[in-house]
Amino acid sequence: MKVSISAVLITALLGSGAVQASTTNWYVGGKAGWSKFHNVDMEPAFKYGGDEADSDDVSFGAFMGYQFHKNVAVELGYDWLGQYKKESVWSESKVSAQMLQATVRLSAPMNSEVDVYTRLGGAMTWTEHKLSSIVGSASHDENKAAFVGALGMQYAIDNNWSARIEYQYVTKLGDSDVENGGVSMSNSTVSMGMLYRF
Repeated sequence: MKVSISAVLITALLGSGAVQASTTNWYVGGKAGWSKFHNVDMEPAFKYGGDEADSDDVSFGAFMGYQFHKNVAVELGYDWLGQYKKESVWSESKVSAQMLQATVRLSAPMNSEVDVYTRLGGAMTWTEHKLSSIVGSASHDENKAAFVGALGMQYAIDNNWSARIEYQYVTKLGDSDVENGGVSMSNSTVSMGMLYRF
């Protein structure tokens, strides 16, 4: 009987530790980093006589995910991609971009704490083109679907907290047709993030 009671107590303690060490499949996180716009296609009238462009900005975002397999998860997120600025002899263009994205995250463990991953999916993007010139000002909002791809590395700090570094590519943002804003571009971001499993 004593042996049986001891076995039950040991099993209960081990089971309790296992429960405490486990986490749910849901997680949330945030990120911030550097954003760069490239492959810019702009209506010639907006850039005539000017080569000055500022294609770098700060980016930030938030995301949530569900891990339904040790190597597969689905993530939903919001990204502020920053602003692209272009000056010409008679006007200044400012194009800001943001998006809501949905991706599948595929990961491969390097060891018990570090894994590498890729994310692939799509996004609904919003760009706002503000144009100021010697004859007045105007603005145009454009909504468009885009491709999202990312490569990253994630480090498990403990059972709940993890840190990640990630490169993300988005194409395309906006529309080069003058009636739809007159600017299209791609975007790359490099970010650092933290996530919490609860």
